[in-house]
Amino acid sequence: MLDGERAARAADVLWDAWCTGKRIDALPADVHPADAAEGMAAQLAMEQLAGPGYGWKIAATSAAGQRPRLPSGVAHLAGLG
Repeated sequence: MLDGERAARAADVLWDAWCTGKRIDALPADVHPADAAEGMAAQLAMEQLAGPGYGWKIAATSAAGQRPRLPSGVAHLAGLG
């Protein structure tokens, strides 16, 4: 798992690219997340740099991507299933 220092370094690389408009092909190997937990640690470190309005946007342009993915009971109660 990425330790706090490595996660912060990954966030620094991403934040620098965002602020400068510099394109990067990938994170450096020494800070590249190996799994989802490490990716989340880097994401949380990024939040410290970007502030409370930070988040990810997904492009849900297909009908399948726009359908809610709720358990059937919850979807039924919400009038969606």
